[in-house]
Amino acid sequence: MEKYVEIIKKMAGNVKGISIGITDKTTTVFEHYYGIIDDKKTPNSADRMMMIGSNTKLFTTIGILQLMEQGKLTLDDDIRTYIPTLNIPANFDYDKITIRNVLMHRSGIPCDDYSLIFNEDKTYEELIEALNHSLMVTLPDTMYAYSNLAYTLLGVIIENISGLKYQDYLEENIAKPLGIKVMILPNMEAKKAHLDQISRSFTKEGKVVFDRLGTTIPAGSNTYTTLNGLLTLMRCFLDPKNQPLLKPESFQLMMEKPDDKNYLENELRHGIGIYFNSFNAVNEETGDLIGHGGDTIYHHSDFKFFPKLGIGIAFLTNTETGRIVGNKLMKAILEEYLKTRDILLPNFKVEETAFVEMDPSLYAKDYASIGTMLKMKVNQKNQLIAKMSFLSSLVQMREDGWLQLKPKGIAKLPIFGKIVKNLLLYPSVIMDENVLYIKQYQNGNYAITPLFSEYKKPQNESEYNEIVGQYECLTTFGGEDRLFSKASIQWKNGFLYFQTTFQNQIMKLHLQYYKEGQYQIAGYGRGTHEIARVTHTDGKLYFNIYGVVLQKIQK
Repeated sequence: MEKYVEIIKKMAGNVKGISIGITDKTTTVFEHYYGIIDDKKTPNSADRMMMIGSNTKLFTTIGILQLMEQGKLTLDDDIRTYIPTLNIPANFDYDKITIRNVLMHRSGIPCDDYSLIFNEDKTYEELIEALNHSLMVTLPDTMYAYSNLAYTLLGVIIENISGLKYQDYLEENIAKPLGIKVMILPNMEAKKAHLDQISRSFTKEGKVVFDRLGTTIPAGSNTYTTLNGLLTLMRCFLDPKNQPLLKPESFQLMMEKPDDKNYLENELRHGIGIYFNSFNAVNEETGDLIGHGGDTIYHHSDFKFFPKLGIGIAFLTNTETGRIVGNKLMKAILEEYLKTRDILLPNFKVEETAFVEMDPSLYAKDYASIGTMLKMKVNQKNQLIAKMSFLSSLVQMREDGWLQLKPKGIAKLPIFGKIVKNLLLYPSVIMDENVLYIKQYQNGNYAITPLFSEYKKPQNESEYNEIVGQYECLTTFGGEDRLFSKASIQWKNGFLYFQTTFQNQIMKLHLQYYKEGQYQIAGYGRGTHEIARVTHTDGKLYFNIYGVVLQKIQK
């Protein structure tokens, strides 16, 4: 075990605190508590709780399945059966949104509303009202798009059926039977009252701050537990026949991998509350590594296990940069542990292959994703060239149908070339939409997901002219703080985009004209296809995007 501790010390970097452990079906076989949990340099320890973010969705899913076992709902019921005040409008006709759709993040419900997520004072009723004034993103069961708002509605269903507040239901029906400690601290006052039990939050510079999260509690805001809490829950999955929460077949349902009907082979996908194929560095001996992850702004956690081997690993961190460090640590410690069982994880990298001829004009399109535009054009030599920002690459077709990038010019520099060379693209069509899958290799692992969709440029000036300009954010969080700053909508070289600064990071979203007063966020997956809307009041123009209201202040 000393080797594991050395790995943690070596790789922890600027992460202030991390709790990490391995469990088998019956007991914790390794655990370590690194670093500190506050500005007084109090050591991290087994009884200190950190926020688990979206790993809360595991509790929410179990709560829904408990109600299913009691005959109080079925997974194919319309969620509006249990939330009769919910009525999300749409630009298309749709029948129902099932509980199964929500559990698998295929509901078509908008993903995030920042005015709710970062506001401690909002209620579930206000969430429902906000959704009733939004628009459906896609038809249910047509696009995988991770949705915190949809999962929060599952918490509302749990409350409406059980008659208990979500926090109380979780405590009585999950935490107590497992003998673990779970706390939901929904606001600053609750956090301050429990500073003797929880870890503080650290920025990447090491400054202590508070995570300002609010309404979406069942999706993963303000839930605290210990490493033991996660590992104890994990043992329910590793040994479904010996746990107090669900019938074994219900845990088996959660661990049932969605078929390939809607996915590429080894593509990232979401079953009933569980991720699959986020970690593909496995083999027949290990079987799949499945689970879930959780992120707030500053706290990060992960929960992954091998059903076939009967082992799993979990970590919690309290620092803004903890996700990257935690992922690397998890893989390194897993590799060392599996060596003790004579199991070696594969180390994947882009395989060399022959290239085949292609018609470059078939792929010469502009593709958008959140934050990025990928322009593919045919040059004078009839070669396909991909340009992302200032980086250019030659695009070649591999024998397996994937497109491989060969860096050109400045993209050859090691800092850029490493990224480009570890990226493959796969053009496809989903629901009549041209999309690009990406296959990203990193640290011996790879993940596949559709990320880009063909960008539809505005056809004439009237489709964008009135919204181009500078904006002031009217939506606040934590008192006087503006959610966005320095916001603008710009038209440049045929592309329309919204740009702002959010949590000290530049956010850039490409917009497509949908119809009068509505602009669709371009790309594919989470946060895309959502409609940003324009309204006019007293001669002023307002722009609503992800629930944030901005007022145009100048051209």
